Amino acid sequence: MLDKALLLMETLAPVTDAAPMGVSELARRSGLAKSTVHRLLRHLVILDLVLAIEGGYILGDRLAGWTNSIGIGVDVAQLRCAAVPYLVELHKVVPTAVVSLGILSGARVRYLDSIHGHHPPPAAALSAWAPVHCTAIGKLLLAYRPSIDVAELLGPGPYPRYTPHTRCTPAELGQELRSIRVRGTAFDRQEFRVGMVCVAAPVHTIHRPAVAAISISDTAQADLAELPRHLHRATVGLARAIQDIDIE
Repeated sequence: MLDKALLLMETLAPVTDAAPMGVSELARRSGLAKSTVHRLLRHLVILDLVLAIEGGYILGDRLAGWTNSIGIGVDVAQLRCAAVPYLVELHKVVPTAVVSLGILSGARVRYLDSIHGHHPPPAAALSAWAPVHCTAIGKLLLAYRPSIDVAELLGPGPYPRYTPHTRCTPAELGQELRSIRVRGTAFDRQEFRVGMVCVAAPVHTIHRPAVAAISISDTAQADLAELPRHLHRATVGLARAIQDIDIE
């Protein structure tokens, strides 16, 4: 049974949340019976090794926790530790907002840490994961990836629509990514959650661009004009702090 579970997870490895795989397709690609696939998926979902989303299945969140360095060239635990003072200082400037640190993990954003005030944070800020195509951190980190990588990560589209403002086609997203590369910041203007806006800036190292990003999320009434300046101080400070833990 273990070998069949591993086969199923290997089949799911290239699958993204933009194009989840259903039971029938999993059975066809893996060569397993549909009844076997269905039974295995039930157990793998319980173990958080596979995630059931609208339209099918993708690999689950638990896998990312089994490795400290997930392709960004920096130890995740050390990155989180180094970021804490910068997140705290940034939150003092924007006490009503949610300040977050995130990285790219496959076709999703993985939030490593978030700080919020006394008011309940937006729903998106409570999640450890989020889609890349409609979040500020996700779009920012995609913008620093080669175009071919973005196409492989997200597939041909259309991408899932979360709000009326979500960019759902490769053409729309591609235009936005080009703009992000020019200005160096990314915005989410109610693209993931209605009533919520966000701005993100990259954390560069001397070896890799945009190994991580810091974001500020707030309600749609927030003024985004001054936030990039505050973010810049935090991201530059964190970039300097992690130079010694950057992995060649």
